[in-house]
Amino acid sequence: MEARPLADTIVVNIGDLTQRWTNDRYRSTTHRVLNPAAHARYSMGYFFGPNYDTPIACLPSCQDAGHPPKYEPITAGEFCEARVLAYHYET
Repeated sequence: MEARPLADTIVVNIGDLTQRWTNDRYRSTTHRVLNPAAHARYSMGYFFGPNYDTPIACLPSCQDAGHPPKYEPITAGEFCEARVLAYHYET
């Protein structure tokens, strides 16, 4: 997806864990930085995550009768381990 530059703004790419937390309300994207423009554009990586034992379940504000949770609760550590294993077997 193209992120068109807007004056005085920043673009934030979220990861798969946030997508799960928000019941797919906010979708993660493939992280790529390309600058087809003729002017400077900056990219800065900043990564963080919850502690291993942090429960990851659909946020109450991201579910209702028409949008029940799509994912079973899991810990952050279990989620990360599953992602690493999935990546390992995909490559």
